[in-house]
Amino acid sequence: MSTIENLHKENLEFIKRRRNRQRVADLAGVHVNTISDLILDKRPNPSLGTIVAIEKAVATIKHNLSTF
Repeated sequence: MSTIENLHKENLEFIKRRRNRQRVADLAGVHVNTISDLILDKRPNPSLGTIVAIEKAVATIKHNLSTF
């Protein structure tokens, strides 16, 4: 498994654990159904742009969590 795939799986686990699909979707500029489908493995091959957008959104959320 590639580094990108590992990071993507970690991000999806973070989203699932924190129950923040809508927030991630809003920050990433994607529909909440896209996030849900990725978590449920209904979209096995997301575009690289989607993966990067989700990574940026999760990084923003993690940064905001660490500043409290």
